[in-house]
Amino acid sequence: WQLRGIAGFRTSEEKKGLWGRVSAFYHDSPGYKNVPSDEQTRYTVKNYIKEKTINGKVGWDFNESNSLELQYTKDNLSNSTEN
Repeated sequence: WQLRGIAGFRTSEEKKGLWGRVSAFYHDSPGYKNVPSDEQTRYTVKNYIKEKTINGKVGWDFNESNSLELQYTKDNLSNSTEN
């Protein structure tokens, strides 16, 4: 299953001032076989993936044409053949 979330803020209704955004993603695979069915053998196993990502951005808009933005992303991916 998958889960996504986003939250943000802005200190001004105009495109000027401080703003920020945080987003997150989580995916937990129920298992899949990455070998075509006609090529599978009794040794073919399912692959399981757990994926987590969090992203944060903060910025300052000076005016419509100039801004400063900082971003941080943390990814965590695990892949296994056992659930």
